[in-house]
Amino acid sequence: MTPEWNFDSFVEMLPNEGFLLEIGSFVGKSTVCWAKTFDKYNKEWDIHTVDAFAGQAPPSLYTSDESVIEYMKPFVMSADDQMSQFLKNIEGYDNITWEKRWISDGYVPPVKPTAMFYDGDHNYKGMKAVFDCLGDTPYIFVDDCTPMFPQSIQVLDELNRNYNINENGIGVVHEEFF
Repeated sequence: MTPEWNFDSFVEMLPNEGFLLEIGSFVGKSTVCWAKTFDKYNKEWDIHTVDAFAGQAPPSLYTSDESVIEYMKPFVMSADDQMSQFLKNIEGYDNITWEKRWISDGYVPPVKPTAMFYDGDHNYKGMKAVFDCLGDTPYIFVDDCTPMFPQSIQVLDELNRNYNINENGIGVVHEEFF
């Protein structure tokens, strides 16, 4: 849930067309940033985003880590508010589809993704389930690869693929990138 997104360097490395699977769209700001950046670089990409759209509970309900509590406070909202903001943000983008669901073991997206952007639940079990199914996606971008979310880095390590973490804490997995 990075406040400001810039995907230029990622979109530059991607092919001219493809299918992006975004897991954890929250209110759709990253989704729209992907769509705008694909357009900026004249790339034809469809985006499918998956989120539980369950809102964001106060972080003090699930952690005692003060840094996580402080980081997550601005994102607290009801499920209805989250869904409303998401639909408003993606309005007018014909290349964005979405589904409301919690990703679990064995998830199969509607189209095999060319790239995946993961900013969903950063607990180990949830991430591991997703990456066990989709870890062979050619291009993977994972938000929150920081000391605050060590599980993100652990799951990337377990992919046994080369990756780099950029200055914004986004993990990038793609062999040609290195």
